[in-house]
Amino acid sequence: EPEIVHMLEKALTKAGYAVDTAADGKAAEQKLKADPPYDLVLLDAMLPQIHGFEICSRIKGDPRLRQIPVIMMSAVYRGWRFAQDARETFGADDYIEKPFHLSDILRRVQERISAPPRPSPEQRDAADRSYQEGLRLVEAGKPDEARAALEQSVKADPFSARGHFALAQALRQIGDPFRAISSYERAVELRPKHFAALANLADLYLEKGFRRKAVETLERAVLAAPDGKTREAVRTRLVRLL
Repeated sequence: EPEIVHMLEKALTKAGYAVDTAADGKAAEQKLKADPPYDLVLLDAMLPQIHGFEICSRIKGDPRLRQIPVIMMSAVYRGWRFAQDARETFGADDYIEKPFHLSDILRRVQERISAPPRPSPEQRDAADRSYQEGLRLVEAGKPDEARAALEQSVKADPFSARGHFALAQALRQIGDPFRAISSYERAVELRPKHFAALANLADLYLEKGFRRKAVETLERAVLAAPDGKTREAVRTRLVRLL
């Protein structure tokens, strides 16, 4: 869609980014041979010649390119299931449905380009120590102190789903539901089939009046349930909401 390409190019250039465009999948693949590699790829799913999902898969399968963040866009493939497939099957770092707001595109581009590097072994060790301390403090009935320890844990390793989940639990205990929602959402973003995070997130969405979000999250929880009995219990709850 040339008009969307032009609009994005104009907005991203105005925001200070150097932008290169490709009209189809074959041209995109040729441009990806550039050295040094690009800092980010904004990729439409419905590219002519080579499908966008195939391009994404090739990027993530290439040792030279796999570190490049890929944000996929589509007006055809909609809903959280497609977003999850884009991440899990093809390796996309983010997924945006059309129509979109330019402000959302710019925010996500900035987040991906400025994302912190993967933690070093030393940082992971520090994160694990803070995580274990946070769990100990939760068990000791000290959620405020646990929150502080777990915040240190996710600061040291922002890619730890278990760290964000434990932080969400502590935030919920101290009565900070909206920050808890953010932490649960981050845990699910990092591990899409994290059943406990999905179940708790659905509870909080419902508690705060986000009924549609609760339904969507319970639909995901059905697929992530660890066993048949749990799956049926979630389905029953979902039917009641519907």
